[in-house]
Amino acid sequence: LGLAAVDVRAAAMGQLRLEVFLAESQAAGKRCVLIVTGKGLHKEEGGVLRANVPRWLNEAPNRAKVLSFDYAQQKHGGTGALYVLLRRRR
Repeated sequence: LGLAAVDVRAAAMGQLRLEVFLAESQAAGKRCVLIVTGKGLHKEEGGVLRANVPRWLNEAPNRAKVLSFDYAQQKHGGTGALYVLLRRRR
């Protein structure tokens, strides 16, 4: 795959794990990472993480690290995962 990836489904503290992952990825010079949220197929409106991760990406301190994000290609998880483009470190 070539992307750094984190699966926040298994993390009890998903928001904190996401913040640490983004900070470590940016510090390592990564520009694109994959975040697996899962699709939340057991709920009609989708999963909690699928709804919350985009919001968390738009909140401090993550917003300062994130250039943009979008759903992944089907082979990388489709709507159950997000590609996140990271800003370059200054």
